[in-house]
Amino acid sequence: MPKGGSVPKHLSWSNLKILQPAHGPAFIGIGMAKSGTTWIDSVLRQHPDIWMPGVKELHFFDDFFWYVQKGGRSRYFSGTKSSRRRWRRYLRSELKRAIRYPSPANVAWALRFLFGKRRLETYKYLFNPGLGRTCGEITPEYSVLARTDIEKIHALFPQLKILLVLRNPIDRIWSHAKMQLGTKMDRSVSEIPADELDFFLFGDRGVKTRGEYTKILENWTSVFGRENLFVALHDEIRSEPGALLVRIFEFLGVDPARAQAIDADQVVFEGPRGNLPDDLRMKLQEMYAPEIQSISRVLGRPELLEQWR
Repeated sequence: MPKGGSVPKHLSWSNLKILQPAHGPAFIGIGMAKSGTTWIDSVLRQHPDIWMPGVKELHFFDDFFWYVQKGGRSRYFSGTKSSRRRWRRYLRSELKRAIRYPSPANVAWALRFLFGKRRLETYKYLFNPGLGRTCGEITPEYSVLARTDIEKIHALFPQLKILLVLRNPIDRIWSHAKMQLGTKMDRSVSEIPADELDFFLFGDRGVKTRGEYTKILENWTSVFGRENLFVALHDEIRSEPGALLVRIFEFLGVDPARAQAIDADQVVFEGPRGNLPDDLRMKLQEMYAPEIQSISRVLGRPELLEQWR
């Protein structure tokens, strides 16, 4: 990082002041969505040496890079419709939490999170309650940030450690579809119109980018280095959660022995039920076959060729 802690000119953005000494997260979880990040979030919070904000998915970097720099200053009235809905949901839940647990610290944190200006010092302030512990947050939307934005994050937090969870892309996109098109619209999987489902699975570019694992991995490792990125598999959460958790704690630099009370076998969130129709599965297998082959080679996990296809 340049002398004085400033961001290089080619990485700078407006209205962003760097504070020294820097605080903020020591790690971030970048996804993938519908791959087990809720389980990761839950078990990490139980370690006595780890502190995470009360809200999962702070959405600082994706909101700042995509909306604020384009002039969308208000998180409640600008940006995409999904972003506005998310922040209004945050507003309701955080105000309820502050009323239920009316400590000055909780109220101050909620107000800062909900109404503070979207700039670096506000973001770093959110981690102040965790001073002395390893702090982090998990926001799956970070996974698909452009490489130029990842470089900006690195310029600010060069020692940041990255957690990435990968799942069979066929199962992941189906789980995503059930949640996005079913649960969020208050209908069962069988009630989703065929054309709507078909577009989501095969035509929505934003959804498809979340299955481009090799590109995502390359973007983040090319900036932060492979040694600073931990890749977990959804399969491991199911088959060996305890062993996986130990490896994650070691990667984050916290003592696994201090986490003996954590129940790694807990089921944190189970999505809506509904089997993937055979005809759609075959089309998805064909679409994701090259990606599965590529990521299995990059990770050195040839068994994924059989397990995921």
